[in-house]
Order: sequence, then structure tokens, then C-alpha cells
Amino acid sequence: MELKQLGSTDLKISKLGLGIGGILGMKAFNEDQASKVLHEAYNKGINFFDTGSAYSFGNAEVRLGNLIKDVNRDKLVIATKGGTVHVKGNTYKKDYSRKQLTESLETSLRKLNLDYIDLFQLHSPQVKHLTDDVFETLELFKSQGKIRNIGVSCDGKVLDHVLNLDFFDTVMLTYNILEQEADNQIEKAAQKNIGVLIKSPMAHGLYSNDIFKLRGLSDVWYLLRVLKNYRPQLFKGYKYRYINSYPDWKGAEIALKFVIENQFVNAAMIGTTKTHHLNSNINVVQREINQELLNKIRG
Repeated sequence: MELKQLGSTDLKISKLGLGIGGILGMKAFNEDQASKVLHEAYNKGINFFDTGSAYSFGNAEVRLGNLIKDVNRDKLVIATKGGTVHVKGNTYKKDYSRKQLTESLETSLRKLNLDYIDLFQLHSPQVKHLTDDVFETLELFKSQGKIRNIGVSCDGKVLDHVLNLDFFDTVMLTYNILEQEADNQIEKAAQKNIGVLIKSPMAHGLYSNDIFKLRGLSDVWYLLRVLKNYRPQLFKGYKYRYINSYPDWKGAEIALKFVIENQFVNAAMIGTTKTHHLNSNINVVQREINQELLNKIRG
């Protein structure tokens, strides 16, 4: 898979990045199976791996750290996030203080078994969290050599604010066939040479004809997550069910292709626990698609 420069950074990343979180990062998920997924991704050209300090109840970084021990560090781009703290169980809190961000970074470095992190991102802050103290803290991390680049994961008005700051090297935002509102923000970021990373590129499969078919634990977990967090979009997904009927394409493949065909997108973050799903996503990168279909999706 071709590697391209991420915004104004010196990082070169694959068009797809693998997210380490959710079930893949949980202690209950088999480590050997997780290893197969990550190493398959790496062997097929994915060099960008993204996680977060609070993902998978705090275990995602541990898992990623274990899985990359036998991989050449210089060939990897590792991203994580701070600002969301896992308290216990399903309880989380936001804390962007210098003390907490420092503790978060040090813990991330230890869990990941790394000397530095390529991209350290603030996780879903509000505008009020983006203070001079936070910026000074991030710059301090950078001057200490503990992080190489600074990013933020956000949407909506927070993203508008971020794009006017001229501080962050990258932005990670939501963009998919169901949520196309960020088109102008993506273009503005690219024009300012800010790296653009896309989360939820396949819209959680809310357009799928099989969303209520439960074939295993991961399907149950996924459906419960959808019903809890994305119920409004579930109904919107019915509008796009026509993408499941195109010959030689799966609906999820079309949804992913829609995102990576955007010329201003540097990488789309994918997540899976199955190697055959991973390979299906990877194959999408090189496949040609009917532009009329993409225009229909754009409306």
C-alpha cells in the first residue's frame, strides 16, 4: 500500500489505519487472534496504528504494545490519545490538566513499550478545554522528545475552532456516507496542510441489511453499541441500503471507498477482529468504482 505524507508532518502513512480499541483491545479477546489481525494489516502495507489511553477499558494500549514488539519500530506510525480517563467499569471522565495529560502520556509510553509516540491527540475536547496551558503542555511533551506531532479528535463547532488555531498537526473527525457535513472542514484542513484522519468511515454499518443478524459475541457487542450510541443514524442508514445491491461490491466496501476517494483525506481508520474483513477493506484501496455511484451518495 502506498505511503503518503500526513499534512505538514514528516510522517508517511498508509491510506488505511488500523484502530486498536473496542473488542480487539479487550482482555477478553484472544491475544493470538488480535496478533493475526495486526500482523496481517502490517504485512499488507498498513503502517499506521491508532489507539487511546481509555480504549477497551484501558487495555488497548497494552495490547498494541504487546503486538508490535516484534515489528521494526521505524516502519510504524503509532498514534494515541489523552484527555479521557477510564475511572472504572463503564465510567470515564474528561481531564486535560497538565498533571493528567502528563500521567496519561507516561502511562501510554509504558503500556506501548515505546520511547516516543508519533502522534499524540487530544480525545474529544470541548472548546473550553483548548487553553494556553494545554497547548504549552503539548509543546513541552514535544520538546522532551516524547511525542513527535500533535493532533486532536473532534467534530462540529470544536473542529471549526481548531481549524482557526494554527496549532494542531492533524485532525481526526467523523465523515462517512451518513455524515457528510464535514466536507468543507476537510477541505479547509487540507488547504492549511493539516493532516486529515477519518474515524467511523463505514458509518458503523448502519446501512447494512445484516445489522440485526447476530452470529457471534462481536455482533452482539456491536449491535448493543449501535443501539446505545447511534440509534438516530440507524434510521438514516435505511436511505443508503441501496449500496448493498451493487454487483461485486459489498455495502461496507462502497462506504469505505466513498471516504478514501475524497482527495483531501489522508487516511481512514478501520477496526475489525477478523482478517477476512481486514483484507476486504485493504482491497478496496486499489479497486476502481463507478463515479456515478459516488455522486449519487453525495446527493
